[in-house]
Amino acid sequence: MKTSSDELFQLIRSLDSREKAYFKTQAGSDNYIKLFDIINSLNGNYDEQKVKAKLGNRTAIKNLKFNKTRLTEAILRSMEKYHSADSADMVIAKKLQQIEFLYNKALYPTALKIINKTLKSAIENESFLYTLKLLSWKSEILKTSEKTNDILSYLDKGFKEESDQINKYMNQREYYKLQYKLVPLLNTKQIISTPDHTKNIRKILSDPLLKNKRPADMSYSAVKYYYNIMAVGTRQEGDWERSNRYRKEFVLYLEADKTKLHARAHNYIMGVHNLLMSLRKVGNQKEHDLYYNKVNDFINTLPKKYKTKNIINEYIQLNIEYMNNQLDLFNYDKVISAANETEKLKKDDLQADTETHMFFYYFAFLAYFSLNKYKAALRHLNKIMDYADSGILPDFVYTSKLIALIVHFELGDTELLIGMARSTQRYLLKKRKTIHEYEKIIFELFGKKIHMQNSKTELTELLIETKQKLELIFKNTREVQVMEYFDLIAWLDSKITGRSFSDLVKEKAAVAAHQQKRIRKQ
Repeated sequence: MKTSSDELFQLIRSLDSREKAYFKTQAGSDNYIKLFDIINSLNGNYDEQKVKAKLGNRTAIKNLKFNKTRLTEAILRSMEKYHSADSADMVIAKKLQQIEFLYNKALYPTALKIINKTLKSAIENESFLYTLKLLSWKSEILKTSEKTNDILSYLDKGFKEESDQINKYMNQREYYKLQYKLVPLLNTKQIISTPDHTKNIRKILSDPLLKNKRPADMSYSAVKYYYNIMAVGTRQEGDWERSNRYRKEFVLYLEADKTKLHARAHNYIMGVHNLLMSLRKVGNQKEHDLYYNKVNDFINTLPKKYKTKNIINEYIQLNIEYMNNQLDLFNYDKVISAANETEKLKKDDLQADTETHMFFYYFAFLAYFSLNKYKAALRHLNKIMDYADSGILPDFVYTSKLIALIVHFELGDTELLIGMARSTQRYLLKKRKTIHEYEKIIFELFGKKIHMQNSKTELTELLIETKQKLELIFKNTREVQVMEYFDLIAWLDSKITGRSFSDLVKEKAAVAAHQQKRIRKQ
Protein backbone atom coordinates (compact mmCIF):
# COMPACT_ATOMS: atom_id res chain seq x y z
CA MET A 1 0.00 0.00 0.00
CA LYS A 2 1.37 3.39 -1.04
CA THR A 3 2.18 5.72 1.88
CA SER A 4 0.63 9.19 1.72
CA SER A 5 3.11 12.01 1.28
CA ASP A 6 3.83 14.01 4.45
CA GLU A 7 5.54 16.91 2.61
CA LEU A 8 2.69 19.36 3.31
CA PHE A 9 2.60 18.24 6.97
CA GLN A 10 6.35 18.88 7.28
CA LEU A 11 5.98 22.28 5.57
CA ILE A 12 3.22 23.40 7.95
CA ARG A 13 5.14 22.03 10.92
CA SER A 14 8.19 24.11 9.92
CA LEU A 15 6.26 27.41 10.16
CA ASP A 16 6.46 29.52 13.29
CA SER A 17 3.36 31.15 14.84
CA ARG A 18 3.84 34.47 12.98
CA GLU A 19 4.24 32.72 9.62
CA LYS A 20 1.09 30.67 10.24
CA ALA A 21 -0.89 33.76 11.16
CA TYR A 22 0.34 35.60 8.07
CA PHE A 23 -0.60 32.70 5.79
CA LYS A 24 -4.19 32.76 7.07
CA THR A 25 -4.49 36.44 6.17
CA GLN A 26 -3.32 35.62 2.63
CA ALA A 27 -4.98 32.23 2.02
CA GLY A 28 -8.08 33.60 0.31
CA SER A 29 -10.00 30.32 0.66
CA ASP A 30 -11.80 28.97 3.72
CA ASN A 31 -11.26 25.44 2.39
CA TYR A 32 -7.48 25.96 2.41
CA ILE A 33 -7.61 27.35 5.96
CA LYS A 34 -9.70 24.38 7.15
CA LEU A 35 -7.28 21.86 5.64
CA PHE A 36 -4.34 23.87 7.02
CA ASP A 37 -5.83 23.81 10.54
CA ILE A 38 -6.58 20.08 10.39
CA ILE A 39 -3.04 19.17 9.34
CA ASN A 40 -1.58 21.68 11.80
CA SER A 41 -3.49 19.99 14.65
CA LEU A 42 -1.87 16.59 14.04
CA ASN A 43 0.64 15.42 16.64
CA GLY A 44 3.57 13.11 15.95
CA ASN A 45 3.54 11.79 12.39
CA TYR A 46 1.27 12.58 9.45
CA ASP A 47 -1.89 10.43 9.36
CA GLU A 48 -4.02 10.92 6.25
CA GLN A 49 -6.87 8.83 7.63
CA LYS A 50 -7.23 11.29 10.53
CA VAL A 51 -7.24 14.18 8.04
CA LYS A 52 -10.04 12.54 6.03
CA ALA A 53 -12.03 11.83 9.17
CA LYS A 54 -11.83 15.47 10.25
CA LEU A 55 -12.69 16.74 6.76
CA GLY A 56 -15.91 14.74 6.81
CA ASN A 57 -17.11 16.10 3.44
CA ARG A 58 -17.02 13.40 0.72
CA THR A 59 -16.08 15.84 -2.04
CA ALA A 60 -13.24 17.30 0.05
CA ILE A 61 -11.91 13.79 0.74
CA LYS A 62 -12.07 12.89 -2.96
CA ASN A 63 -10.14 16.07 -3.90
CA LEU A 64 -7.67 15.82 -1.00
CA LYS A 65 -4.59 15.17 -3.15
CA PHE A 66 -5.41 18.14 -5.42
CA ASN A 67 -6.15 20.43 -2.47
CA LYS A 68 -2.92 19.43 -0.71
CA THR A 69 -0.98 20.47 -3.81
CA ARG A 70 -2.83 23.79 -4.06
CA LEU A 71 -2.39 24.44 -0.32
CA THR A 72 1.34 23.80 -0.61
CA GLU A 73 1.58 26.32 -3.46
CA ALA A 74 -0.48 28.87 -1.49
CA ILE A 75 1.78 28.53 1.57
CA LEU A 76 4.94 28.92 -0.51
CA ARG A 77 3.52 32.01 -2.25
CA SER A 78 2.59 33.62 1.06
CA MET A 79 6.00 32.82 2.58
CA GLU A 80 7.71 34.28 -0.47
CA LYS A 81 5.80 37.50 0.13
CA TYR A 82 6.27 37.40 3.92
CA HIS A 83 10.05 36.97 3.70
CA SER A 84 10.63 39.00 0.54
CA ALA A 85 12.01 41.97 2.46
CA ASP A 86 14.37 39.76 4.49
CA SER A 87 16.04 38.04 1.54
CA ALA A 88 18.40 39.97 -0.69
CA ASP A 89 18.00 37.38 -3.46
CA MET A 90 14.20 37.69 -3.39
CA VAL A 91 14.44 41.49 -3.66
CA ILE A 92 16.88 41.20 -6.58
CA ALA A 93 14.66 38.64 -8.32
CA LYS A 94 11.72 41.07 -8.17
CA LYS A 95 13.93 43.88 -9.49
CA LEU A 96 14.91 41.68 -12.44
CA GLN A 97 11.22 41.28 -13.29
CA GLN A 98 10.83 45.07 -13.22
CA ILE A 99 13.90 45.51 -15.45
CA GLU A 100 12.55 43.05 -18.01
CA PHE A 101 9.17 44.83 -18.04
CA LEU A 102 10.82 48.25 -18.54
CA TYR A 103 13.09 46.87 -21.26
CA ASN A 104 10.12 45.49 -23.18
CA LYS A 105 8.51 48.95 -22.92
CA ALA A 106 11.74 50.54 -24.21
CA LEU A 107 12.01 52.58 -20.98
CA TYR A 108 15.78 52.18 -20.92
CA PRO A 109 16.84 55.05 -18.60
CA THR A 110 14.45 53.89 -15.86
CA ALA A 111 15.59 50.29 -16.25
CA LEU A 112 19.24 51.38 -16.06
CA LYS A 113 18.63 53.25 -12.79
CA ILE A 114 17.16 50.11 -11.23
CA ILE A 115 20.05 48.00 -12.55
CA ASN A 116 22.74 50.27 -11.08
CA LYS A 117 20.98 50.45 -7.70
CA THR A 118 20.34 46.70 -7.57
CA LEU A 119 23.88 45.86 -8.68
CA LYS A 120 25.26 47.42 -5.51
CA SER A 121 23.10 45.17 -3.33
CA ALA A 122 23.86 42.07 -5.41
CA ILE A 123 27.63 42.63 -5.18
CA GLU A 124 27.50 43.32 -1.43
CA ASN A 125 25.54 40.11 -0.82
CA GLU A 126 27.75 38.07 -3.16
CA SER A 127 24.78 37.05 -5.29
CA PHE A 128 27.10 36.18 -8.16
CA LEU A 129 24.58 34.72 -10.59
CA TYR A 130 22.14 37.60 -10.06
CA THR A 131 25.02 40.06 -10.48
CA LEU A 132 25.89 38.49 -13.83
CA LYS A 133 22.25 38.68 -14.93
CA LEU A 134 22.10 42.37 -13.96
CA LEU A 135 25.32 43.08 -15.86
CA SER A 136 23.91 41.20 -18.85
CA TRP A 137 20.83 43.43 -18.82
CA LYS A 138 23.03 46.51 -18.46
CA SER A 139 25.13 45.62 -21.50
CA GLU A 140 22.01 44.86 -23.54
CA ILE A 141 20.33 48.15 -22.63
CA LEU A 142 23.50 50.17 -23.35
CA LYS A 143 23.83 48.45 -26.72
CA THR A 144 20.17 49.09 -27.55
CA SER A 145 20.48 52.77 -26.61
CA GLU A 146 23.25 53.09 -29.23
CA LYS A 147 25.18 55.59 -27.09
CA THR A 148 28.76 55.06 -28.23
CA ASN A 149 30.44 56.40 -25.09
CA ASP A 150 28.34 54.12 -22.85
CA ILE A 151 29.09 51.12 -25.07
CA LEU A 152 32.84 51.87 -25.02
CA SER A 153 32.71 52.32 -21.24
CA TYR A 154 31.13 48.89 -20.82
CA LEU A 155 33.74 47.38 -23.14
CA ASP A 156 36.41 48.89 -20.92
CA LYS A 157 34.91 48.17 -17.46
CA GLY A 158 31.73 46.13 -17.76
CA PHE A 159 33.18 42.95 -19.24
CA LYS A 160 36.04 43.08 -16.75
CA GLU A 161 33.47 43.25 -13.95
CA GLU A 162 31.69 40.25 -15.47
CA SER A 163 34.97 38.32 -15.51
CA ASP A 164 35.69 39.27 -11.89
CA GLN A 165 32.26 38.02 -10.81
CA ILE A 166 32.65 34.79 -12.77
CA ASN A 167 36.09 34.20 -11.24
CA LYS A 168 34.80 34.84 -7.72
CA TYR A 169 31.88 32.53 -8.32
CA MET A 170 34.09 29.76 -9.70
CA ASN A 171 36.55 30.23 -6.83
CA GLN A 172 33.72 29.94 -4.32
CA ARG A 173 32.44 26.76 -6.00
CA GLU A 174 35.92 25.20 -5.92
CA TYR A 175 36.09 25.69 -2.15
CA TYR A 176 32.54 24.43 -1.84
CA LYS A 177 33.47 21.32 -3.85
CA LEU A 178 36.33 20.60 -1.46
CA GLN A 179 34.00 20.99 1.51
CA TYR A 180 31.49 18.74 -0.23
CA LYS A 181 34.12 15.99 -0.47
CA LEU A 182 34.34 15.99 3.33
CA VAL A 183 30.62 15.26 3.84
CA PRO A 184 30.56 11.49 3.06
CA LEU A 185 33.76 11.06 5.09
CA LEU A 186 32.14 12.69 8.13
CA ASN A 187 28.84 10.81 7.76
CA THR A 188 30.66 7.46 7.75
CA LYS A 189 33.22 8.43 10.41
CA GLN A 190 33.79 5.51 12.74
CA ILE A 191 34.58 5.79 16.42
CA ILE A 192 37.64 3.69 15.61
CA SER A 193 39.11 5.39 12.53
CA THR A 194 40.79 3.50 9.71
CA PRO A 195 43.99 4.32 7.76
CA ASP A 196 41.90 4.84 4.60
CA HIS A 197 39.74 7.45 6.33
CA THR A 198 42.83 9.37 7.48
CA LYS A 199 44.35 9.10 3.99
CA ASN A 200 41.22 10.57 2.36
CA ILE A 201 41.18 13.49 4.82
CA ARG A 202 44.84 14.29 4.16
CA LYS A 203 44.25 14.18 0.43
CA ILE A 204 41.66 16.94 0.75
CA LEU A 205 43.89 19.05 3.01
CA SER A 206 46.76 18.78 0.53
CA ASP A 207 44.74 20.38 -2.26
CA PRO A 208 46.67 23.35 -3.76
CA LEU A 209 43.61 25.57 -3.30
CA LEU A 210 44.17 25.46 0.46
CA LYS A 211 47.83 26.40 0.31
CA ASN A 212 47.44 30.03 -0.75
CA LYS A 213 44.84 31.57 1.52
CA ARG A 214 44.28 35.30 1.00
CA PRO A 215 40.97 36.22 2.77
CA ALA A 216 41.23 39.85 1.64
CA ASP A 217 40.98 38.69 -2.00
CA MET A 218 38.31 36.04 -1.42
CA SER A 219 34.53 36.25 -1.26
CA TYR A 220 32.91 35.80 2.13
CA SER A 221 31.49 32.40 1.17
CA ALA A 222 34.90 31.22 -0.06
CA VAL A 223 36.49 32.30 3.24
CA LYS A 224 33.73 30.47 5.13
CA TYR A 225 34.33 27.26 3.18
CA TYR A 226 38.10 27.57 3.57
CA TYR A 227 38.00 27.84 7.36
CA ASN A 228 35.49 25.02 7.65
CA ILE A 229 37.57 22.66 5.49
CA MET A 230 40.75 23.38 7.44
CA ALA A 231 39.10 23.19 10.87
CA VAL A 232 37.19 19.98 10.13
CA GLY A 233 40.09 18.33 8.31
CA THR A 234 42.65 19.01 11.04
CA ARG A 235 40.12 17.90 13.66
CA GLN A 236 39.64 14.60 11.84
CA GLU A 237 43.41 14.17 11.91
CA GLY A 238 43.29 14.65 15.67
CA ASP A 239 45.10 18.02 15.62
CA TRP A 240 42.73 19.99 17.83
CA GLU A 241 45.21 22.85 18.36
CA ARG A 242 45.25 23.69 14.65
CA SER A 243 41.52 23.13 14.35
CA ASN A 244 40.94 25.53 17.23
CA ARG A 245 43.10 28.17 15.56
CA TYR A 246 41.04 28.01 12.34
CA ARG A 247 37.77 28.11 14.29
CA LYS A 248 38.82 31.19 16.22
CA GLU A 249 40.13 32.98 13.12
CA PHE A 250 36.74 32.52 11.44
CA VAL A 251 34.78 33.88 14.43
CA LEU A 252 37.11 36.90 14.62
CA TYR A 253 36.69 37.38 10.86
CA LEU A 254 32.89 37.54 11.34
CA GLU A 255 33.09 39.85 14.35
CA ALA A 256 35.34 42.26 12.45
CA ASP A 257 32.39 43.41 10.31
CA LYS A 258 29.69 44.44 12.80
CA THR A 259 27.46 45.83 10.05
CA LYS A 260 26.87 42.35 8.61
CA LEU A 261 26.88 40.30 11.80
CA HIS A 262 23.07 40.15 12.19
CA ALA A 263 22.62 39.07 8.58
CA ARG A 264 25.27 36.40 9.16
CA ALA A 265 23.77 35.32 12.50
CA HIS A 266 23.45 31.65 11.54
CA ASN A 267 27.09 31.40 10.49
CA TYR A 268 28.19 33.32 13.58
CA ILE A 269 26.34 31.06 16.03
CA MET A 270 27.58 28.01 14.13
CA GLY A 271 31.11 29.42 14.18
CA VAL A 272 31.01 30.01 17.94
CA HIS A 273 29.48 26.57 18.46
CA ASN A 274 32.38 24.95 16.57
CA LEU A 275 34.86 27.13 18.44
CA LEU A 276 33.42 26.00 21.79
CA MET A 277 34.03 22.38 20.77
CA SER A 278 37.66 23.03 19.91
CA LEU A 279 38.23 25.17 23.03
CA ARG A 280 36.89 22.33 25.14
CA LYS A 281 39.26 19.89 23.46
CA VAL A 282 42.34 22.09 23.95
CA GLY A 283 41.36 22.77 27.56
CA ASN A 284 40.80 26.53 27.33
CA GLN A 285 37.87 26.86 29.73
CA LYS A 286 38.33 30.61 30.17
CA GLU A 287 37.75 31.34 26.46
CA HIS A 288 35.02 28.69 26.33
CA ASP A 289 33.05 30.58 29.00
CA LEU A 290 33.84 33.91 27.32
CA TYR A 291 32.42 32.87 23.93
CA TYR A 292 29.47 31.00 25.45
CA ASN A 293 28.42 34.16 27.30
CA LYS A 294 29.11 36.24 24.20
CA VAL A 295 26.82 34.16 21.98
CA ASN A 296 24.08 34.21 24.64
CA ASP A 297 24.24 38.01 24.67
CA PHE A 298 24.16 37.99 20.87
CA ILE A 299 21.07 35.75 20.60
CA ASN A 300 19.25 37.75 23.29
CA THR A 301 19.77 41.03 21.41
CA LEU A 302 19.23 39.61 17.91
CA PRO A 303 16.23 41.29 16.21
CA LYS A 304 13.21 38.99 15.80
CA LYS A 305 13.33 39.05 12.02
CA TYR A 306 16.71 37.28 12.13
CA LYS A 307 15.62 34.58 14.60
CA THR A 308 14.82 31.96 11.99
CA LYS A 309 14.22 28.30 12.72
CA ASN A 310 17.70 27.45 11.41
CA ILE A 311 19.28 29.93 13.82
CA ILE A 312 17.35 28.58 16.82
CA ASN A 313 18.28 25.03 15.84
CA GLU A 314 21.93 26.05 15.66
CA TYR A 315 21.58 27.64 19.09
CA ILE A 316 20.18 24.33 20.36
CA GLN A 317 23.29 22.59 19.03
CA LEU A 318 25.46 25.14 20.79
CA ASN A 319 23.71 24.39 24.08
CA ILE A 320 24.30 20.68 23.51
CA GLU A 321 27.99 21.52 23.22
CA TYR A 322 27.63 23.26 26.58
CA MET A 323 26.29 19.98 27.96
CA ASN A 324 29.42 18.28 26.66
CA ASN A 325 31.59 20.90 28.32
CA GLN A 326 29.83 20.43 31.65
CA LEU A 327 30.37 16.69 31.32
CA ASP A 328 34.10 17.38 31.11
CA LEU A 329 33.79 19.40 34.31
CA PHE A 330 31.75 16.57 35.93
CA ASN A 331 28.82 18.93 36.53
CA TYR A 332 26.28 16.20 35.81
CA ASP A 333 23.34 18.04 37.40
CA LYS A 334 24.03 21.01 35.10
CA VAL A 335 24.09 18.66 32.11
CA ILE A 336 20.68 17.28 33.02
CA SER A 337 19.33 20.78 33.70
CA ALA A 338 20.59 21.94 30.28
CA ALA A 339 19.10 18.80 28.71
CA ASN A 340 15.69 19.62 30.18
CA GLU A 341 15.88 23.21 28.90
CA THR A 342 16.94 22.01 25.46
CA GLU A 343 14.03 19.58 25.39
CA LYS A 344 11.71 22.58 25.84
CA LEU A 345 13.24 24.26 22.80
CA LYS A 346 13.04 21.04 20.80
CA LYS A 347 9.34 20.69 21.59
CA ASP A 348 8.63 24.07 19.98
CA ASP A 349 8.22 22.42 16.56
CA LEU A 350 11.98 22.63 15.98
CA GLN A 351 13.53 19.89 13.89
CA ALA A 352 17.22 19.55 14.72
CA ASP A 353 19.20 17.21 12.48
CA THR A 354 19.76 13.54 13.30
CA GLU A 355 23.38 13.95 14.38
CA THR A 356 22.39 16.71 16.83
CA HIS A 357 19.73 14.48 18.38
CA MET A 358 22.18 11.61 18.72
CA PHE A 359 24.76 13.69 20.56
CA PHE A 360 22.06 15.24 22.75
CA TYR A 361 20.84 11.82 23.91
CA TYR A 362 24.41 10.59 24.35
CA PHE A 363 25.41 13.47 26.67
CA ALA A 364 22.21 13.04 28.67
CA PHE A 365 22.83 9.27 28.87
CA LEU A 366 26.35 9.77 30.19
CA ALA A 367 25.19 12.27 32.84
CA TYR A 368 22.43 9.98 34.10
CA PHE A 369 24.75 6.96 34.05
CA SER A 370 27.38 8.87 36.04
CA LEU A 371 24.72 9.72 38.64
CA ASN A 372 23.70 6.02 38.82
CA LYS A 373 20.29 6.86 37.34
CA TYR A 374 20.31 3.82 35.09
CA LYS A 375 16.67 3.80 33.94
CA ALA A 376 16.97 7.35 32.64
CA ALA A 377 20.37 6.48 31.15
CA LEU A 378 18.90 3.50 29.28
CA ARG A 379 15.97 5.61 28.05
CA HIS A 380 18.36 8.06 26.39
CA LEU A 381 20.61 5.29 25.07
CA ASN A 382 17.57 3.69 23.42
CA LYS A 383 16.87 7.02 21.70
CA ILE A 384 20.27 6.78 20.01
CA MET A 385 19.54 3.24 18.87
CA ASP A 386 16.27 4.45 17.29
CA TYR A 387 18.47 6.03 14.60
CA ALA A 388 19.90 2.66 13.54
CA ASP A 389 18.56 3.05 9.98
CA SER A 390 19.45 6.73 9.53
CA GLY A 391 22.89 6.03 8.06
CA ILE A 392 24.32 8.84 10.23
CA LEU A 393 27.23 7.96 12.56
CA PRO A 394 26.52 4.21 12.35
CA ASP A 395 29.34 3.32 14.77
CA PHE A 396 27.68 5.57 17.34
CA VAL A 397 24.61 3.33 17.14
CA TYR A 398 26.66 0.12 17.19
CA THR A 399 28.61 1.15 20.29
CA SER A 400 25.39 2.24 22.01
CA LYS A 401 24.01 -1.27 21.53
CA LEU A 402 27.10 -2.68 23.19
CA ILE A 403 26.98 -0.22 26.13
CA ALA A 404 23.32 -1.13 26.63
CA LEU A 405 24.56 -4.48 27.93
CA ILE A 406 26.39 -2.67 30.73
CA VAL A 407 23.33 -0.58 31.63
CA HIS A 408 21.13 -3.67 31.79
CA PHE A 409 23.74 -5.31 34.02
CA GLU A 410 23.58 -2.29 36.34
CA LEU A 411 19.78 -2.57 36.38
CA GLY A 412 20.09 -6.21 37.42
CA ASP A 413 18.56 -7.53 34.19
CA THR A 414 20.99 -10.47 34.18
CA GLU A 415 18.47 -12.88 32.69
CA LEU A 416 18.35 -10.72 29.54
CA LEU A 417 22.09 -10.44 28.98
CA ILE A 418 22.85 -13.74 27.22
CA GLY A 419 20.15 -13.18 24.61
CA MET A 420 21.01 -9.50 24.22
CA ALA A 421 24.72 -10.24 23.78
CA ARG A 422 24.02 -12.82 21.07
CA SER A 423 21.51 -10.65 19.19
CA THR A 424 23.82 -7.61 19.36
CA GLN A 425 26.71 -9.68 18.00
CA ARG A 426 24.55 -10.93 15.11
CA TYR A 427 23.39 -7.36 14.43
CA LEU A 428 26.97 -6.03 14.23
CA LEU A 429 28.06 -8.85 11.91
CA LYS A 430 25.13 -8.13 9.62
CA LYS A 431 25.59 -4.36 9.57
CA ARG A 432 29.33 -3.90 9.89
CA LYS A 433 30.55 -7.33 8.70
CA THR A 434 33.12 -7.47 11.49
CA ILE A 435 33.46 -7.57 15.27
CA HIS A 436 36.19 -5.56 16.99
CA GLU A 437 38.47 -7.36 19.45
CA TYR A 438 37.26 -5.34 22.44
CA GLU A 439 33.67 -6.19 21.49
CA LYS A 440 34.47 -9.90 21.48
CA ILE A 441 35.71 -9.54 25.06
CA ILE A 442 32.51 -7.76 26.15
CA PHE A 443 30.30 -10.31 24.40
CA GLU A 444 32.26 -13.09 26.07
CA LEU A 445 31.74 -11.43 29.45
CA PHE A 446 27.99 -10.90 29.19
CA GLY A 447 27.18 -13.71 26.80
CA LYS A 448 28.27 -16.51 29.10
CA LYS A 449 31.04 -16.02 31.63
CA ILE A 450 29.34 -13.55 33.97
CA HIS A 451 26.49 -16.01 34.54
CA MET A 452 28.83 -18.81 35.63
CA GLN A 453 30.18 -17.02 38.72
CA ASN A 454 28.94 -18.39 42.04
CA SER A 455 30.45 -15.81 44.37
CA LYS A 456 31.47 -12.17 44.56
CA THR A 457 35.13 -13.24 44.61
CA GLU A 458 34.75 -15.19 41.37
CA LEU A 459 32.94 -12.27 39.75
CA THR A 460 35.71 -9.86 40.81
CA GLU A 461 38.36 -12.20 39.37
CA LEU A 462 36.43 -12.36 36.09
CA LEU A 463 36.17 -8.57 35.90
CA ILE A 464 39.91 -8.21 36.60
CA GLU A 465 40.65 -10.71 33.82
CA THR A 466 38.33 -8.80 31.44
CA LYS A 467 40.01 -5.52 32.32
CA GLN A 468 43.47 -6.93 31.63
CA LYS A 469 42.37 -8.26 28.23
CA LEU A 470 40.90 -4.89 27.27
CA GLU A 471 44.00 -2.98 28.40
CA LEU A 472 46.14 -5.22 26.21
CA ILE A 473 43.84 -4.63 23.22
CA PHE A 474 43.74 -0.86 23.79
CA LYS A 475 47.52 -0.70 24.11
CA ASN A 476 48.25 -2.29 20.74
CA THR A 477 45.37 -1.18 18.46
CA ARG A 478 43.29 1.81 17.38
CA GLU A 479 40.38 0.38 19.36
CA VAL A 480 41.32 2.52 22.35
CA GLN A 481 39.39 5.31 20.60
CA VAL A 482 36.15 3.75 21.85
CA MET A 483 37.15 4.98 25.33
CA GLU A 484 36.27 8.50 24.15
CA TYR A 485 32.69 7.29 23.90
CA PHE A 486 32.52 5.32 27.14
CA ASP A 487 35.31 4.50 29.61
CA LEU A 488 35.05 0.72 29.81
CA ILE A 489 38.12 0.44 32.05
CA ALA A 490 36.72 2.92 34.59
CA TRP A 491 33.44 1.01 34.65
CA LEU A 492 35.23 -2.32 35.28
CA ASP A 493 37.33 -0.66 38.00
CA SER A 494 34.13 0.61 39.64
CA LYS A 495 32.78 -2.95 39.83
CA ILE A 496 36.13 -4.34 41.02
CA THR A 497 36.81 -1.75 43.72
CA GLY A 498 33.27 -0.78 44.70
CA ARG A 499 33.97 2.89 43.98
CA SER A 500 31.72 5.10 41.85
CA PHE A 501 32.19 5.25 38.10
CA SER A 502 32.09 9.07 38.15
CA ASP A 503 34.85 9.32 40.80
CA LEU A 504 37.14 7.04 38.82
CA VAL A 505 36.56 8.95 35.58
CA LYS A 506 37.27 12.21 37.42
CA GLU A 507 40.52 10.84 38.88
CA LYS A 508 41.72 9.61 35.48
CA ALA A 509 40.98 13.02 33.99
CA ALA A 510 42.97 14.72 36.75
CA VAL A 511 45.96 12.42 36.17
CA ALA A 512 45.80 13.00 32.41
CA ALA A 513 45.61 16.78 32.92
CA HIS A 514 48.63 16.68 35.26
CA GLN A 515 50.65 14.66 32.74
CA GLN A 516 49.68 17.05 29.95
CA LYS A 517 50.78 19.98 32.08
CA ARG A 518 54.18 18.36 32.66
CA ILE A 519 54.60 17.75 28.94
CA ARG A 520 53.86 21.41 28.18
CA LYS A 521 56.44 22.54 30.72
CA GLN A 522 59.08 20.32 29.11
